[in-house]
Amino acid sequence: MTWPFENDTGAIVKKLAKRSLASEKRRNLMVVIAVALAAFLVCLSAVISVSITQIQRNQVADTYEAVFTGVEAPDVAALKDLAEFARVEGLDAHNHSIQVRAARVNR
Repeated sequence: MTWPFENDTGAIVKKLAKRSLASEKRRNLMVVIAVALAAFLVCLSAVISVSITQIQRNQVADTYEAVFTGVEAPDVAALKDLAEFARVEGLDAHNHSIQVRAARVNR
């Protein structure tokens, strides 16, 4: 809307805006690259955070509750037969040790 005392400058403003955008293509390209890089870094940090949390959960889930040393093969077989143990890993040839995860203690 043009008032009686106001000049119509809409066309001139549009022309100046187009010239400004055309002359500053490099700056505009850098702004687009900066926004894309920022979005990428935010997503990357979220993915890394979730990944680290999952790795920690996997490490905790795969830990053992007891390590027996100085055992022989018959001892391993006897431990595997016990209902109190959920998982008995095999015999280590170097130091004759086994790792045991207890399921629950029957009382």
